[in-house]
Amino acid sequence: INGTCGTGATAYPNGTTAYPANTQFCATGTVNPNPPAFPTTNTPATWTCEGSNEGQNSGTCTATLSDLTPVDIEIKKSVEGKSWPDIHNDKAGERVTYKLEYKNNTQGVIAKNVIIKDYPDTEKIDINSIQFQPEAGVTCEITQDEDALVAVLQGRFIKCTVGDLAYSAQYHTLTYSAKIKDNVSNGTNIDNTVEICTDNPETDDNNNSDHARVKILDEIPEYDLKIEKTVNDKKEDTVAVKSTIQFKLVYENISTSKNTAIDVKIIDTYEKDKIEIIESNLPTGCTNDSTAGKITCVLGNLTVGQTGEIVYSAKLLAGFTTGESINIAIITPNPDNDTNSANDSSSAKVKVINPNEYDLTINKLVDGVKNKNVVAGQTLTYTLTYENLTPGTVAKDVKIFDIFDNNNLDEHSVIFTNVPAGVTCAITSDDDPVYYIMTGEHIACTLGDLAYGDAKTITYTIKVNDNVTAGTKIKNTAEIKPNPDNDTNQNNDTSETEVTVTDTIPEYDLEINKTVNTAKEVTVNKNSTVTFKIDYKNLDTSKNTAIDVKIVDTYKKAKIEIVESSLPAACTNDVTHATDGKITCTIGNLTVSQTGSVTYQAKLLPAFTTGETTNNVIITPNPDHDTNQNNDTSSAKIKIKSDGGTTPINGVCGSAATTYAESTTVYPSNSAFCSYGTAIPNPPAFPAQGSSVSWTCQGSNGGTSTSCSAARHAPSGGGGGSSGGGGGSGGGCNTNANIDLNIVKYIKIEGGSFEPAGSRETAARLIKNKKQNAIYKIIISNAGSASAYSVKVKDTFSSSDGVTHGAIHTQSGASYADGVFTLIGGIPANGSREFTYTTTLSNDGNATGVNTAKIQSFTTDYTCPTINSKKGVGRTSVAYVKTAGVAQNAEYILDKTADKHSVKTGDIVTYTLSIKNTGNIDMKNVILTDKFPSEFLEPTERFKKRLINNRTLEFKRKFLPVGDTFSMKVEMIVREGVPQGTEIRNILTGRSDTVDIKDKSMETIIVSEGDTPVCPTGYKWKDDLNTCKKIWTPQKNIQTGLDTPFLPIGIMMLGVAFILRRKDIAEFISTKI
Repeated sequence: INGTCGTGATAYPNGTTAYPANTQFCATGTVNPNPPAFPTTNTPATWTCEGSNEGQNSGTCTATLSDLTPVDIEIKKSVEGKSWPDIHNDKAGERVTYKLEYKNNTQGVIAKNVIIKDYPDTEKIDINSIQFQPEAGVTCEITQDEDALVAVLQGRFIKCTVGDLAYSAQYHTLTYSAKIKDNVSNGTNIDNTVEICTDNPETDDNNNSDHARVKILDEIPEYDLKIEKTVNDKKEDTVAVKSTIQFKLVYENISTSKNTAIDVKIIDTYEKDKIEIIESNLPTGCTNDSTAGKITCVLGNLTVGQTGEIVYSAKLLAGFTTGESINIAIITPNPDNDTNSANDSSSAKVKVINPNEYDLTINKLVDGVKNKNVVAGQTLTYTLTYENLTPGTVAKDVKIFDIFDNNNLDEHSVIFTNVPAGVTCAITSDDDPVYYIMTGEHIACTLGDLAYGDAKTITYTIKVNDNVTAGTKIKNTAEIKPNPDNDTNQNNDTSETEVTVTDTIPEYDLEINKTVNTAKEVTVNKNSTVTFKIDYKNLDTSKNTAIDVKIVDTYKKAKIEIVESSLPAACTNDVTHATDGKITCTIGNLTVSQTGSVTYQAKLLPAFTTGETTNNVIITPNPDHDTNQNNDTSSAKIKIKSDGGTTPINGVCGSAATTYAESTTVYPSNSAFCSYGTAIPNPPAFPAQGSSVSWTCQGSNGGTSTSCSAARHAPSGGGGGSSGGGGGSGGGCNTNANIDLNIVKYIKIEGGSFEPAGSRETAARLIKNKKQNAIYKIIISNAGSASAYSVKVKDTFSSSDGVTHGAIHTQSGASYADGVFTLIGGIPANGSREFTYTTTLSNDGNATGVNTAKIQSFTTDYTCPTINSKKGVGRTSVAYVKTAGVAQNAEYILDKTADKHSVKTGDIVTYTLSIKNTGNIDMKNVILTDKFPSEFLEPTERFKKRLINNRTLEFKRKFLPVGDTFSMKVEMIVREGVPQGTEIRNILTGRSDTVDIKDKSMETIIVSEGDTPVCPTGYKWKDDLNTCKKIWTPQKNIQTGLDTPFLPIGIMMLGVAFILRRKDIAEFISTKI
């Protein structure tokens, strides 16, 4: 115990004065001889001791008094999410994933030299197939014990070196996957044990090891358990302090399950510091652990379709006076082979209110926004929206104080345009003279008592003083205040707006147009899928860029469901928005003439069978200075066909017969109708066996179509002739016919091709942490000699560690309802049919998901031929998906171009600045910075507002999704006086919150026609040399009397200085001004 005899030291913590009980024995029996006295610190004591084979001395046993501090390290093990005593069921040949979770529980102490050893059952697990996924800094290997005998007995094992392990409240994680050997027989249990150790003395040996079990089954039982928890028959209820409440748990093994669920339990947790269970009210089979805050109910076995409920009462404790409590119930069988974990847990929320405490809120806007630009003399509209957010409470004597800027706003111009009933508002001043000096006149509104309920709004207008100078910022603050003030949240009791006075207001004209299926109005079948497109533009006649543009698109959510996977990344769908759903698209800035579009799909809901619906869209910048409001909105209308757009039932009207079985004696419900509406006239009596009848019936266009017919099978074994319009056949049936269906499933991730993915090894790969569309294709083949009809396929999805399967849409080749696909058309003998559907898969980084398609049922033409063998029901095919572990790619193309490269002074050059997101990460808060030499260039007036200093322009876009381009055009004037031949270089750089933009883009233009520079005396400008050259003339050297070229020293120095200056300028330009 606490050491291995003959190999290493047994360490005891400093302070131990005697060997702990039994620690001197390396195995059973008596020590021979007895150990020496207990050692001193870090000094080992050695003796000969009895070996594990009893009676044989194994050499030296050693004990050391350690100076390391005792520590408590812990480890847990699970397999495919199942921890002992839960068991994971799987098949031979499959790969399973084990998770090891470990931590140091002792604060302030570092556990030294931490080692994890995991012992797989190598007779049943292929140890060579193991793949590790440790945390950074941890190394794992397959090894064996140094002792040869132990190595033979124990076999190879996993050793992971963690190193020093500091205290952590959270578990560290180490996972590995391994393949179960193909020859493991049905019913075999595979147990794997893990242990953790450290050089430090251990304070708790009970949590140093754990194990997990896999059970091998040839056929794994499948079922789908469901639980729903409510409080007072609601998912969420707000009650008074110290109330008694009732919880209800409704559970079911739903009818689509294949098997009985065994040993089912419900674990219902609650917050014990807030809730007390009334134990006398608990049903038989349920026990309450008040220490853990957990109710356990033993249900036993649940057969397919079996349901039940558990009802009990609880009291809210006196200390639970505010806030909420969320209580969660989980249903689990053992073993847990639930095929759908999404409905295995349910929660109910209890909120407590104190009638004397509440949360008041106020929001102030100016012309519908928080900030905007205005001009002196402009009239503004302020709105104050207020509300009591706490149900069951009343705030007393509530007032609103709205403090506005008296120096810049004319309080005498205030007009109240909306005041709720019972509310009074007036311009007033505070009785406190000091406060009056600070605030001046302000608005005071008396609301009285304010109960919980709908938000209310006060609106007034006020004028900006005429003499306010440009650049002035006007801030106004509103405050809501009750008496007494028992507001529990002060953060939303005040609200501020700001306006900035400018010389001129930016002007632009935004235009928007919405269509559905490329038209303004369409008439479609019910249950159709339609495509909306929204085109927008900042018109050519605009003067300025529109800032912070948004599109808000509303629809009737009772009639339309948005296909969210089709929405662009810049758009979000709010289905909780009142009776209308609302899509908001953040466009960003729109330059003059810039255009764009938003396209998405929507499905018409089954309840939308008649009538029409109109969807409206509006485009707004912030601040809103659109000069033409008439083109800021648009709409598109959808109408349902007058006949509902239904398709023929059980036959095509006017072309083929509807054939019924021999045993049928009446028309099945509605089968006489080829389309929506009443038959004209009603069909005749049901035909006799082997015969057919015809009648005139209504066509799918609502009019009259002729020659609808129905036939009835002849009796088995022969007889009747052909039925009208293509009915049944006569005698000579093939009595040896059979049906043999098989199913194969393929998957295609966007950008890839269809491929089988029938195992974890061949799983289709998802990009880490990214949503991707996936198309599943299911092919069903018939190897039999008779046709199969109405083939139904159940498709289920399960995930591990975070793959999420979105809604199914755009299916083809099959109808879809309640999780089941029904093939369109039959599958002939030796033939096949396929169907596809699209969904959106997302993942949280390291995940596996599996789709299982299973043939659920099919029908046959069961009279002729006679079917003596029907196979295929229950056959399955799977498709795995798995994150590829691919790092996100931050890639882009930064580019700058000019519309001309040879210019003259006074020319206007148009630069195009752009960045394209070519990676797989959306770019957020993108800023393009254009640096230019202000000595040579200046922006035109319309772009000067983009200056952040005299030589830098800046452009921003909040969101640049993958694949999109942010592009701006900038106009620059070449200044007068720039010398001919000057090279002007501009540098474009960028930055983003999500992508490190390191590249630069430079564009160069040359001044081909510029001013001729003024040269110093004695110098002349030379165009061919692009510089000043000296004029050589003979002059008398006064000092020597010699005729020599001469230049006065001062002028010469000036010329040199000029040449050097030109050189400096050239270098200055060439170094990317």
